[in-house]
Amino acid sequence: IEDLVARLDMPSLAVRGVLRQGEEYVGILEVDGASYIVRAGDTVGVLKVRSVAADGVLVETVHGRLVRVPAGG
Repeated sequence: IEDLVARLDMPSLAVRGVLRQGEEYVGILEVDGASYIVRAGDTVGVLKVRSVAADGVLVETVHGRLVRVPAGG
């Protein structure tokens, strides 16, 4: 049941772009239709951004589930 609740509690996610800024990557993360500029360590609503790479963003949900969101998706 906990796994089902965790899946249902997931916002709509998309990475609209990734930019390299010096030595780090910055992502444009869309969460439930709103766009945010994010870096590793940022929090967007109930999501914690774990990492940003050239190919996407890794977020952690409030339930501790890691979700990789590919760039361009």
